[in-house]
Amino acid sequence: DGISYQCVVDIDGTETRLPGIYVNQSKVICTQGHVFSSPQDQGMVTVPVKVLWNSKEVEAARSPEVEVYRCNILGRDCSSCRANSMLRQCGWCGETSKCLLQFGGYEICDGSYSNVCVGLSIESFEPKHGPVEGGTMVTIRGSNLGSRTS
Repeated sequence: DGISYQCVVDIDGTETRLPGIYVNQSKVICTQGHVFSSPQDQGMVTVPVKVLWNSKEVEAARSPEVEVYRCNILGRDCSSCRANSMLRQCGWCGETSKCLLQFGGYEICDGSYSNVCVGLSIESFEPKHGPVEGGTMVTIRGSNLGSRTS
């Protein structure tokens, strides 16, 4: 229809323009599949985004933002990676034992992404002692412990 939408993402003063797709009068999707680097090796940062329509900025009721993240920092083990897979497109690569981006044309795992985490490891727990009758909260630290608490 000749109408052109763009999303302008600003990360540390560097603007990147992405194609935008009109969904309805209150929603424009910034084209998925662009890979950014989050600044200073942070796991996740929120950055401002401007939406342009025919090269003019669209005014919004609230300032739109996008989340830029690194799967390998957010998911240091399989279970934390899998916990991030629902909100973000991260997947645990069994071949490299790393949390990697997994969507569109950016599947970068040499093997296959794992749906099940193996190799549970308990590194420590506190407290070491408690009353015989129980009722003491225990903190367990380790890797691949799962993503739920009970």
